[in-house]
Amino acid sequence: MRTGTVRVVIATVALWGASAPAHARCAWMGPACSTFWSYEAVFEGTVANIEQKPADLLDPEPLRMPYRIVTFDVNRSWRGDAAGRIQVRSPGGPNVWVEDAFNFKVNRRYLVFARRPPGGTALMTNGCDPTAAIPSKEAAGTLAFLDTLDKPSAGGRISGDVQVVRAGGGREPLEADVILEGPGGERRTARATRGEYSFDGIPPGRYTVTVQTDAGAPAERVEATAIEDPHQCRWVSFYLRR
Repeated sequence: MRTGTVRVVIATVALWGASAPAHARCAWMGPACSTFWSYEAVFEGTVANIEQKPADLLDPEPLRMPYRIVTFDVNRSWRGDAAGRIQVRSPGGPNVWVEDAFNFKVNRRYLVFARRPPGGTALMTNGCDPTAAIPSKEAAGTLAFLDTLDKPSAGGRISGDVQVVRAGGGREPLEADVILEGPGGERRTARATRGEYSFDGIPPGRYTVTVQTDAGAPAERVEATAIEDPHQCRWVSFYLRR
């Protein structure tokens, strides 16, 4: 099940300083147990101040837009050295539009996922990250995962889907055997029913995932992925052309 959804901006079609508003599109990037490790700071805090800033022409082009400096009083931190007061940059202001844009409010509590993008020096978050107000349904699901990080784990998880991409367009789930191979000669097989598969209780290490579509037929595709922490999960999708 896809829970704790994480989204990311993958396309920007207008530059700041232009008359037209900028737009961005978010793509599903997996649950929090997969993407947590890609963020430099994950914390829960209360907004103490919000300062509006104009676009900075010295910024790299993807960051060249009006933004807000949001100051947080940190209550809890799960990743990075967030403590005391911390400032995070977030797109916002006149003519700024981001899918599911996030609108911070002073004196409200938030769960914040932030990182430094290529070419940037400040921690940033936007409407495509799993940052969420507290309380909210989105924050509750992610907090449930974060609360497991200081507890023993039965092991990581590698799961995903197998789909056929038709020549004329469109996709549909494919039932197939999925093979997991890893350290120490470990080898497991799972059946992708309704196009989805899962391997649980995986110790940290580097793994190869192979899809076998028909008995005796060559493997269609191979993916390599790493489990770095026993609480971690990975989502590996296969799109097979027919």
